[in-house]
Amino acid sequence: MNTHKTILENASTEATISDRILQTALAAWKPEVEAAADSKNMATFDQEHRGPFRIVSRQLTTCSVIEGGKTICFDFVRQAGESVSIEMPFDQAESIVMTVPRLLSAALKMQTGDAQARYVFSVGNWSLELAKDQNYRILAVRTPDGFEVAFAISLRHPWQWDRR
Repeated sequence: MNTHKTILENASTEATISDRILQTALAAWKPEVEAAADSKNMATFDQEHRGPFRIVSRQLTTCSVIEGGKTICFDFVRQAGESVSIEMPFDQAESIVMTVPRLLSAALKMQTGDAQARYVFSVGNWSLELAKDQNYRILAVRTPDGFEVAFAISLRHPWQWDRR
């Protein structure tokens, strides 16, 4: 898996702060919202008047599932060299997974100045199977480096490929 420089603001175990971060990230996808060109203009949150808490990662070291699958843990090495872990409940991790691909595409658009640019993953292999309830097919797509995602395709509602 490729390691990318990651900036996490207000990494907190408080759901309200994490929810605000995700809401801000999602708001950045609205066409009328212009993304900040540098970190000095990034949105910040007041943690009970203490100001923002910022973790700048030098390296993602490990990721794990803990507490019987209820919590996801990310271990980083900060730029200053110390180790730090961020733990989040399953639902928050799910929100981040849904947000990160859009953030990568937005970053690529900003870097290249090309409004049509998109961050894409190479497909290593894929499978299509019938779900247990038999009302859905599950499309699983895997990249050569091990990233995997699955989508449910309803058999009740016809769907079409996007013909852009």
